[in-house]
Amino acid sequence: MLTIHNLTKIYGKNTVLDHIDMTIPKGKVYCLIGPNGAGKSTIMKIITGLINKTSGTIIFEGQEWSRADLQKIGSIIEEPPLYKNLNAYDNMKVVTTMLGISDSTILPLLNKVGLGNIDKRPVRQFSLGMKQRLGIAISLINSPKLLILDEPTNGLDPIGIQELREIIESFKAEGITIMISSHILSEVEHLADYIGFIYEGKVILEKEYNGSENLEQLFNDLILSGRRLG
Repeated sequence: MLTIHNLTKIYGKNTVLDHIDMTIPKGKVYCLIGPNGAGKSTIMKIITGLINKTSGTIIFEGQEWSRADLQKIGSIIEEPPLYKNLNAYDNMKVVTTMLGISDSTILPLLNKVGLGNIDKRPVRQFSLGMKQRLGIAISLINSPKLLILDEPTNGLDPIGIQELREIIESFKAEGITIMISSHILSEVEHLADYIGFIYEGKVILEKEYNGSENLEQLFNDLILSGRRLG
């Protein structure tokens, strides 16, 4: 689905991404794991066209990425872009109107994320989990092939995390490729088909994940061994 080669991002004298290579397989959940400030959000912002790369290559569905590919990519970076004075339906109607998409897509998507029976209350009265689910529904309006979620479980309670996990699993069953960033390793263990560890702007490991390894121990071992080599 997506291949990244030698991706670099430099701000002034600060190298945020250092010649990164990544491969995100089609129809899988790829979890990008690393501490805050490691470069996770920067990678996602480049893929979604929010910022420009300094150098490197991104291949999307076999061709070099262009802004036209954004029609096939849905995303939530940092937090959902919601109008807090509007209700869930009207938030989505704003987006369908801008994109020229039929409003008939709204209710099925709200049902898909568990918000189909919600009342007319404004988003400012939503819980964090409800806001996250509405943001995901909005990101699906274009029927994306790739869904990018930046730290989606941040701040959610255990029930909200479980609901989000079930939603993500249902998307994978539909053939959507999903890329998630996280620093919460216990949550990644429940979701990942593939993992990529990023540290100080470098991807230090990328592999298929079968759910049996202790990710915290694996990550710590990689960091420690890297420091010894350095």
